[in-house]
Amino acid sequence: MPPEAAKPDPWTPTGAVLTAAAVKQSPARLARDWFLAPGVLLVLGIFSWFATYGTFRFFEPESFGQFYDAQASSFLQGRVDVPPESLGAEALVRNGKYYGYFGPTPALLRLPLNLLLPGFDGRWSRFSLLVASLVTLITAYLLILQVENLLGGAASRGAAAGLARLVFIVTAGLGSTNLFLASRSFAYHEASMWAAAFAMLSFYLGMRYLLSPRLPVLACAMACSYLSFFSRITVGAAAVLTLTVLGALLLIGARERRVAGSTETVVRRLQSYFAVPAPPKPVAHGVCLALVATFTVASFVFLNYVKFNTLFENFPARYHIQYSPERISRVQGSLVHPSYFLPLLASYLTSHVEFHKSFPWVYMGRPSAALAGRVDIAEPFAGLPGSMPGLLLLSVLGAWQIWFSRDARFRLLRLSSMGALAGGCVLFTTAAISQRYLHDFYPFLILTGVPGLYWLLGGSNRLLRGTLWGTWLLACLFSVCANLSFAIVYQRDTIWGVAPEVKASFRDFRARVDYLFAYGSKQTEPASLTALGGEETVFLMDPSRKATAIRPLHQVSALAVKDGVILTSTGEDPQTELTPLSLLSDRRYLIELDMTAPGDTVVQFFYGNRSSPGYSERNSIKTRVRKGRNRIVIQLAEPGLHGAVRFDPGMIPGEYRIHCLEVRSRMGR
Repeated sequence: MPPEAAKPDPWTPTGAVLTAAAVKQSPARLARDWFLAPGVLLVLGIFSWFATYGTFRFFEPESFGQFYDAQASSFLQGRVDVPPESLGAEALVRNGKYYGYFGPTPALLRLPLNLLLPGFDGRWSRFSLLVASLVTLITAYLLILQVENLLGGAASRGAAAGLARLVFIVTAGLGSTNLFLASRSFAYHEASMWAAAFAMLSFYLGMRYLLSPRLPVLACAMACSYLSFFSRITVGAAAVLTLTVLGALLLIGARERRVAGSTETVVRRLQSYFAVPAPPKPVAHGVCLALVATFTVASFVFLNYVKFNTLFENFPARYHIQYSPERISRVQGSLVHPSYFLPLLASYLTSHVEFHKSFPWVYMGRPSAALAGRVDIAEPFAGLPGSMPGLLLLSVLGAWQIWFSRDARFRLLRLSSMGALAGGCVLFTTAAISQRYLHDFYPFLILTGVPGLYWLLGGSNRLLRGTLWGTWLLACLFSVCANLSFAIVYQRDTIWGVAPEVKASFRDFRARVDYLFAYGSKQTEPASLTALGGEETVFLMDPSRKATAIRPLHQVSALAVKDGVILTSTGEDPQTELTPLSLLSDRRYLIELDMTAPGDTVVQFFYGNRSSPGYSERNSIKTRVRKGRNRIVIQLAEPGLHGAVRFDPGMIPGEYRIHCLEVRSRMGR
């Protein structure tokens, strides 16, 4: 009987299918895609217009955009606490010190910038968003080249392929949450942008490693995963998890190779499914991955312990200045809970877009009343199908190819795509729903969307391919239009921190457009923002309204001046009341105050409650302000809100200049 033929070792590089040649990006490809440059410039130009309110001044202070500069300065002084004015209403206070719950990555990126250009301290947020967007677009293009090299063939050549690449890049930049986040340079948005950018870089470098297992490439992937994790944990955890699984497969596979020889095992099947290579030193590479994962967790625990004396809790709501015991109890004591998974999954995976006759015609909708009453934060949102249908269609096509196709060329995308999906799904367990959180899915949509794009180009059924092509182009067009609408309304009319003159200019422009299309008249206001899925201003004191909306109560007098209202306090307990304003129990409120204080003091707002009428310390929110100009935002979301609002500008005598005071309301808790 002839000897049995030796079976090939299952744990080997995929040879002819995934060759090292696929790693190289030919300069000829870059020259071929010269037409993408205008597309990228268009994306960056529109992005810049939004990030700078149309001024193209990148180095200006931004509302709630100076936290990372303050954090960088604290790091240089060997501290992690920050000045209270850098956090405003998002501060967590422990032992008299103020901390942020944001990761340190954007602050670390500012360290060399502030050392080299100290005059720009506090002015980097807009520029930081622009750079993060550019990194995202470049990484998306590198993924296109990588997948193109893997697949080869005629699908990557020709005018149709060139048009597809251009539409994909423009949609990734303008037809997604990438543009929505540009509408305001908040610390929240900056964290999400950099987390997605570094996660995508980590996934891309992980693909390069699977093709050519070299330690320098792996080290870069590990560094990017670490930076992503400490920008936004949900997104970064996906990159860290992916590399951790890779390290485990390398270590266990190396052991089984020594013990079991060429015997087929579950681990080897997983290695084959994920295209895990056989590096020259698999144990060394696996140990490096394990060490980086351990270091990431250790850094996370260390920061939490230093800030809050906790281990794995980076947002202890009990220290947050906006969270009362009643508010914490409404969310079962934690902002993360598995009971939210199914309702949030259903909400985010359905469209909540609303169409109205008032410009810009496409608006984000609101969560259902049942969901809004259950979660802690319920903001306008559009859902994945409503805000990014172009990327979502390609993602569905690509995910099917990656996970279920027998084509071995898709193997090296499996681990990264599954990790990216797992990171995005963490979103479904948080007690909040908001459009900006959809950016957690952005790396997954790009990773799986690129293979979907080339499946669309290479399909053999011409009728099906033509139908999908047309559907995809229309979906991309809608994605761009919708996100332009979402961003302009969010920036110019919905969110806090926008100058009153900017809001007034936009509302006037909208009224003129509505009049042009016979939807309104120049003499009438457009429909209220509440009806359009946004917010409604219920109190506004600006120079044009003067002092008619602030009624002095105790130890204070009011004087209207050209640029605001001067409240002169004659004692240590000045009190005013905002009139006419009456709180409603089925709404939540944002109070935005722009004030120049005579010294370091405390601002306090008192509000009524049906269960305990009258003003009391229990029914109040206070925040510290420094001498000089301060911009603060306070949220009222207590159950049973009722009655008027008392405003105490400070606790020291002197002149308090109120530049603007606005109260906005929205439905739900």
